[in-house]
Amino acid sequence: MIVLDHQPLADRLGRKTVQIGAVLVFGLACLSSSFSGSLDHLVIWRFVTGLGLGAAMPNAVTLMSEYCPDKRRATLVNTMFCGFNPAVSPAALKTMRTTIRDLGIRHRTQVLLADIARQINPLPRGWIEYYGRYAASALSPMLRYVNQTLLAWAMRKFKRFRVHKIRASRFLQSIAEKNAELFVHWRLGMTGTFA
Repeated sequence: MIVLDHQPLADRLGRKTVQIGAVLVFGLACLSSSFSGSLDHLVIWRFVTGLGLGAAMPNAVTLMSEYCPDKRRATLVNTMFCGFNPAVSPAALKTMRTTIRDLGIRHRTQVLLADIARQINPLPRGWIEYYGRYAASALSPMLRYVNQTLLAWAMRKFKRFRVHKIRASRFLQSIAEKNAELFVHWRLGMTGTFA
């Protein structure tokens, strides 16, 4: 409904003018919401932010449709609306890696692999259930990092693997094939990234 109210205004004043005004309203309301002192003020400023965005997006699509070549118009409009990927963000991946690193598994050579599995499994299980719902392949770097952490653990735990990364990788690969239910990500087939 808010979008419909801005279109006649854009027809009268011009799309560029309404677009600039909408972006200003959106930007100032975002800035004001960051300085709001109470929940009521935050809700009001976020509503005004939505008004600005509701006016900006249709005008942006219309302006893009007017100025784009006919052959590329549909692609650019779809990219503008569908360019958002609901997968895990790079910042979230970095936080996940930091969480795994902070467990100190590489240096815990006194524990068994089953103990490590009990400690690690709740973390990837939650991440896979939350982020993997939309794009499970986006979690591959984090799951690969868990496997590389396990590889570093094996190289520290067993003297025969200290300088033999390939042998340690083959050792973990054989465990993953025989006992895939040990780790959550091994059940999903993420077992071939130890090297």
